[in-house]
Amino acid sequence: MEDGTGGCYIVWRDYRNGAPDIYLQRLNKNGVALWTINGVAACTNTADQSTPSIVSDMRGGCIIAWSDWRSFVERDLYAQRVDSNGNMMWTIDGVVVTNKPEREHSERMCSDGAGGAIVCWEQQSNVDFSWGVWCQRIDSSGNQIWQSGGETVCTNPAQRRNNRIQGDGHGGAFITFQDLRNGFDYDIYVQHISSTGQYLWGGNAIKVCGAIGAQTDPKIDPEPSIGGCFLVWIDKRNGLDYDIYAQKVDSNGNCIWQNDGKPVVTAPGNQTAQDFCSNGGVNGLIAVWKDDRNGNYDIYGQRLDRDGNIQWANNGEIVCKKPNDQLNPNIIPDTTGGALIVWSDFRNGIDWNIMAQRFDSSGNMLWQPNGVSVSIADLNQTAPKNCSDGNGGTIICFQDTRNGNTDIYAQHLFADGSLNSINHIAGSYSALVFPNPFENQVHLIDQYNYKAYSIEDLMGKIIHSGTALNGTDLSGLAAGTYILTLTNQENQLIVQKIVKE
Repeated sequence: MEDGTGGCYIVWRDYRNGAPDIYLQRLNKNGVALWTINGVAACTNTADQSTPSIVSDMRGGCIIAWSDWRSFVERDLYAQRVDSNGNMMWTIDGVVVTNKPEREHSERMCSDGAGGAIVCWEQQSNVDFSWGVWCQRIDSSGNQIWQSGGETVCTNPAQRRNNRIQGDGHGGAFITFQDLRNGFDYDIYVQHISSTGQYLWGGNAIKVCGAIGAQTDPKIDPEPSIGGCFLVWIDKRNGLDYDIYAQKVDSNGNCIWQNDGKPVVTAPGNQTAQDFCSNGGVNGLIAVWKDDRNGNYDIYGQRLDRDGNIQWANNGEIVCKKPNDQLNPNIIPDTTGGALIVWSDFRNGIDWNIMAQRFDSSGNMLWQPNGVSVSIADLNQTAPKNCSDGNGGTIICFQDTRNGNTDIYAQHLFADGSLNSINHIAGSYSALVFPNPFENQVHLIDQYNYKAYSIEDLMGKIIHSGTALNGTDLSGLAAGTYILTLTNQENQLIVQKIVKE
């Protein structure tokens, strides 16, 4: 998740202590870890913690939620808020989102715009073992706002799965899910929950698609210009294979496009693992997916305008068509109406790597054909996720087994597809200066061959810079934590946190 200053927050499940815990890290715009090396612990309870999700707290920090087995009965949900310095703001090991006797997992979150979050999840009944979708709002102090145990998103009794959530910009949320109330196959529904937990689209929610065959795995994004949302899902109405359809819903819950949705792609073979972004709804939506029409999985994309009309080639533009499989595309909007995509790629037939592409609003690929390399290290790089750098580029994090176990890596691509070439000298955050903490001046411990220095606050703003650090009067800096960066003659960076008393 972007941090608003050109860097990002990354959260993951971590086995360093045996049972899995939840850790996270913040990287600045230069890829420097701003918190403890190897991350800070959000939860190290001895039980199993998994599936972390993350949103902004809209105050420079983030909120994370996860599935937790500490009751040793069933999975519950916990959450933690972390400030921009990596400090835990709520109870040690997190506050309870829900801890009912039923199993609760697959949590998703959006910001409530007031320092808190709305969390939705799947919940399994202890009576008939069916699944429902529930939600809860937690405020900036970690308190539950809605009724204890949360609110069901739909009062109609039926199995529902694959929940997704997006904020409505007014403290509430749109929540979509696949729903089995017809008794035969899944359909797509959506609910609008207010900031006070009220159903804005009725207790039964709104049917988005009830076509024959199964409709599953809906994704959702706001459409701010009409106070509604876009939805994209996998659809088997043809009875043969999976296609992808989309719909636009207004603030009153009316479906704007044709009944049961507009086709995004109906090519032969299966189109699945879709992701999409709407860029605020100004240019409609851009969707990407994995597609096996050619015998192996490739990556395709399509744009629909605000009226649901196809804008690119029929059945999509090729994003990547290389030998073997390309899987699990992730998409974010760029700053000019286009999009940035990242995916897992097995083109070499040996191991998985990470590739990326950017295209404009007309469907033109802006980087080299079939994508640029994010990581082609030895062994496998998988599960990529990306966020914006705020300048038309993207930051990508991924799982990586190059060292024999699974680690977390990140890479930055500029808007032109080039890799961020900043090189950090090993041992960043080692002792560069004394005293630290300091009052008025700092001095270099060794005479590094540096040509410039800069001092930034934790929001990425340069507070002080120059060419000679030793003896420089820094008394004008406010008390707090800063990032000192020395740039040597080879344009390598040496970095340390410093504290002004």
